[in-house]
Amino acid sequence: MDADLRAVAEARELLRRARGAADALAREEPAELDGYVRAMGAAAAAAARELAEAAVRETGFGVVEDKETKNRLASETLTTALLEQRILGVLERDPARGVVTYGVPVGVVAAVIPCTNPTSTAIFKALISIKAGCAVVMSPHPRSVACTRRAVEICRDALTAAGGPAGALGCLSLAQMAATRELMRHELTDVILATGGLSLVRAAYSSGKPAYGVGPGNVPVYLDRSADPVDAVDKIFRGTTFDNGTVCASEQALVVDEPLATALRSAAEAAGGYFLDAAEAVRLANYLFGGGTFNAAAVGRTARQIAAAAGLEVPADTRVLLAEPDGVGVDHPLSGEKLCPVLAWYVVDGWRAGCERCIELLRYGGMGHTLALHAANSAVVEAFAREKPVCRVLVNTCSALGAVGATTNLEPSLTLGPGAWGGSSTGDNVSARHLTDRKRLAWDSSLTPRDADKPGGETISDERIKRAVAKALDELGL
Repeated sequence: MDADLRAVAEARELLRRARGAADALAREEPAELDGYVRAMGAAAAAAARELAEAAVRETGFGVVEDKETKNRLASETLTTALLEQRILGVLERDPARGVVTYGVPVGVVAAVIPCTNPTSTAIFKALISIKAGCAVVMSPHPRSVACTRRAVEICRDALTAAGGPAGALGCLSLAQMAATRELMRHELTDVILATGGLSLVRAAYSSGKPAYGVGPGNVPVYLDRSADPVDAVDKIFRGTTFDNGTVCASEQALVVDEPLATALRSAAEAAGGYFLDAAEAVRLANYLFGGGTFNAAAVGRTARQIAAAAGLEVPADTRVLLAEPDGVGVDHPLSGEKLCPVLAWYVVDGWRAGCERCIELLRYGGMGHTLALHAANSAVVEAFAREKPVCRVLVNTCSALGAVGATTNLEPSLTLGPGAWGGSSTGDNVSARHLTDRKRLAWDSSLTPRDADKPGGETISDERIKRAVAKALDELGL
């Protein structure tokens, strides 16, 4: 049998098992599901280093220590957050209106896993699916099949040891696009979690299934004249070098208020930033985008590795390459998203000009995703943030880590919705609640006080209503 046919057959079998597991999980109490989540989170956290090393070894890029941090965010931090949430069962009773709201699992999840975060995203999607009482089948990227399957295996072993159904966590072994399409379109699939490139996200949304799609980000960073240049550079460089720039919320372009430019440039150079001259910038752009799209060989490489590949000589302590494009758009490729430690640098006069430049950058590949802002002037922060077409505005923090909830109080997540601006169904940090539906039990409204306003209507006291609804709910065992 051809590889694509075998992959499709495998996808169908995994979905069949997932359907049975989802039906079983739907009968579990939330406390039982939390027990599974606790066991899976602990197992994944214990394997955080092993999985980080496996991901770097298989893909050939990234930073082991940073991937370990992502694995711990997706296990320890996420588990703590999930255990605090109530998303299933009776969520709200409103006796006065005769309405009860329930959270119910959506069923079977098809999850696409990117090679940039192959283990952390797998852990994340496994945990939020089980918390929501759902089963999930994952489709790994061709460059990271083994490490993604290992992450799923660790979570599945913990789940079954805790008494959960093994079929609840599945992962394709043959990374074929035909199998991914089958997962997204099959009748047994209820919802899609698609993390990856634009073509993949668009395929998810055109599959006919409900989907949460997350595509690329092109995160601009505005640095106001009131910012601390040393602190700002420290956080920005931490973000753009984190796992060598493979996080979708990594800083991509610096928009610098003119009075801060000299101090910021000095701080950047002192921290290992190398500013390219015009000729060097052209050579770098040709290497990164010479084929019309971003060069996959540059993904997750260090600044020095990229410089060497582009034929550039840079100091031994170089951590970040900075280029100064004349504008934004297709004629200025370095103004787009770069999955490596390369930053565009723009100088503007005042926050209003900075606002316009940031919007240009967002329109060139980052609509709805994330924007970072460094400033001490709260009035500028408020005014600047209000108009931006993004779902996350991060202030005085590292964007790559702040957007996913590591250095902010945003919900921990490795799937960041860009909202309607970015063509997505959500602007949230996607979590377990997005894998549930809301069911409402509604009693006849004749039991409500509104009937007192109708001709011949009887006035019914709030207490009488509450007693009547409470009695009915008790009879139903609710």
